[in-house]
Amino acid sequence: SWIYTIVSNRGGNPESPPTCFFLAAFKYDETLSPPSKRVPLKWAVRVGTDRPGIIGITDFDGDGMVEVYIRNRIYAAETGFLLADGGGDWDLDIGSASTAANIVGDSKQELICGRYIYSVPSLASRTTLATLTVAKDMNAIAGLPAAKMYYNKVYSDIVEYGTDTHSSTAIGDVDNDTF
Repeated sequence: SWIYTIVSNRGGNPESPPTCFFLAAFKYDETLSPPSKRVPLKWAVRVGTDRPGIIGITDFDGDGMVEVYIRNRIYAAETGFLLADGGGDWDLDIGSASTAANIVGDSKQELICGRYIYSVPSLASRTTLATLTVAKDMNAIAGLPAAKMYYNKVYSDIVEYGTDTHSSTAIGDVDNDTF
């Protein structure tokens, strides 16, 4: 089993504001004695200075290789290589907790992050950075009144993080049509 986590680099002491964040992975090895059952993998990936949000894990393209996603970025679970990026401003526009699901009914999953549904390309190469494309912007639905639009919850934490979004996304098949 593997364990994925976000760690921060803080100068000085644990109360210092974070200067950057990393995606790190550990392998759980039952044969080892506690507390060394968690073996760090040989990679930690810098994800930037913006607060990364919640980690998700899935196999987007159904090829048997697992991906880790954070907001609108997708990483190879086995190496931490950044496989796909949707761009945008993580502080204001990109929700902090995305989810994966098969929205369009094909053989792969889409990444749903706030108002955006991203189409995920093949991630089979595991060494090429792809761009996620917006398959649907929920705020661009024709005739949608402003009162029904999606807006990220943004707040300002002047001590540690500055302006940041903490919006999350959850989905479900509310009409039982399997989509």
